[in-house]
Amino acid sequence: MADERNFRTYYYEKFGIGGVEEKRSIEILLKEQPLNVDKLKQFCLRFPVPAMYRTYLWKVILGKVVDGLHIRDFFCIIPANQGSHGFVMKQRTQQYDDLHHAMKLLRRINDQSPVGEMYLKMFLTETGHLPFEEQNLVCL
Repeated sequence: MADERNFRTYYYEKFGIGGVEEKRSIEILLKEQPLNVDKLKQFCLRFPVPAMYRTYLWKVILGKVVDGLHIRDFFCIIPANQGSHGFVMKQRTQQYDDLHHAMKLLRRINDQSPVGEMYLKMFLTETGHLPFEEQNLVCL
């Protein structure tokens, strides 16, 4: 049975350079309960993240990245505790649906509204920055 390591690993070992097997390393980090977000963040800064884990990792570490902006709760997609991921994603989906419905009721968006403008208005509403008058909103 062939070794499943990346071909670069053999190349690096030939020249005496120790490499990191990203997939195995990230799987070890993801098995921790609860997730150590600081270690995951450091891993993402130092090594390429395998494609199969990128979306998941962004959802976990995004709250830590924007922590200083006072809008952490809005950006923290899923918590470090893996047992509550399903519940939190259901709540996020319901939050999106409620906000989308409210924007339609307020006639701030309609079915022909561009997606980017819709998301911008929903974000501004959620963070309390959507101006009362429509002409005060600057869309670039």
